[in-house]
Amino acid sequence: GVPLATNGIAMIANLDLIARAGMELPSTEWTWDDVDVWGKQFVDAMGPDYVAIADRSNTTAYFDYFLRQRGLSLVKDGAVNFSEQDVIDWFGMWQRWRDAGIVPNAELASAFTELDVNNSLVPAGQAAMTLNWVNQLPNFDNAMEDAVDLFPLPAGGEGMENGFWLHPAQFWVIPATSEHPY
Repeated sequence: GVPLATNGIAMIANLDLIARAGMELPSTEWTWDDVDVWGKQFVDAMGPDYVAIADRSNTTAYFDYFLRQRGLSLVKDGAVNFSEQDVIDWFGMWQRWRDAGIVPNAELASAFTELDVNNSLVPAGQAAMTLNWVNQLPNFDNAMEDAVDLFPLPAGGEGMENGFWLHPAQFWVIPATSEHPY
């Protein structure tokens, strides 16, 4: 297929909420491990009614980003291209954050599925950041009075690859069964 557009993933950050916590955005070179420190500082500053990051642990695109940092992907040559340990590491990281109050508990996460701007903890004023597609920034900006901006997702750490990729948003295709395949 020929892509009609491309998209990518990033954090959408509520800059005003972060400032109200007396904090700044973390370094653009932050790692997944840095989320533990920055997220805990944010929650300690704001209190138990806030989380640093909305729970996006159940979204395959973000898991794929995590895998790409490890030189892997969801699928390669038609087969699963990650191990059980990769799944344990991904969900274990999110559970560690959940236990620390950095991401919402299961009840709050199920109420705010983050599938669109109308069901996100960031516009609701309860989360500093959410992982999302970059093309959603204008929707967040329009839904909020607070200032928002894109921010890089955490890096994998020393020795890891950059997990970012340009994702085709839509395709123009001609099926092989077309009368005019060329």
